[in-house]
Amino acid sequence: MADNDSDQEKTEEATPRRKEKAREEGQVARSRELNTFLLLLGGVVGLYSMGKMLYDQLGAVMEQAFLFERRQAMESTPMLVNALDLGQRTLFTMMPLFLLLAVIALVAPGLMGGWLISAKSMQPKFSKLNPIKGVKRIFSTQALIELAKAIAKSVLVGGVAATFCISTSANLWR
Repeated sequence: MADNDSDQEKTEEATPRRKEKAREEGQVARSRELNTFLLLLGGVVGLYSMGKMLYDQLGAVMEQAFLFERRQAMESTPMLVNALDLGQRTLFTMMPLFLLLAVIALVAPGLMGGWLISAKSMQPKFSKLNPIKGVKRIFSTQALIELAKAIAKSVLVGGVAATFCISTSANLWR
């Protein structure tokens, strides 16, 4: 009877056996917002701590990119060698930030429900291939709420970034 009332709120805590069974089926607590927040926080902290080094190194790459010999403009081989060198230097410069974000992306999902690989959760569900149900899911109230949340997050982060950029550029011109 409890299985039929799954859409109602539960009044009792789940038993350890029920929790174990749900975990075996791949049903663990996940939070997209936690992952997004930690990645955003890690990106801000990474850019703040590595900002001067990134600015100096990428500035040198840009300077070298705009200064080239006539031979590089006329022949493709020196131009490609220079482009590969600049790309490699850019990649090596950005690698610490990329690694930081990769580690956060791997660790963040495990913070709530721990690491879990379940064969049952990876099995294909052919009922999800029904296009009519898919369209209903896309235009459901839950999807509209998620869209509103995504827009609000974008406006908030964009507003903070724009305010920071405007205040920083105003301080540079003083």
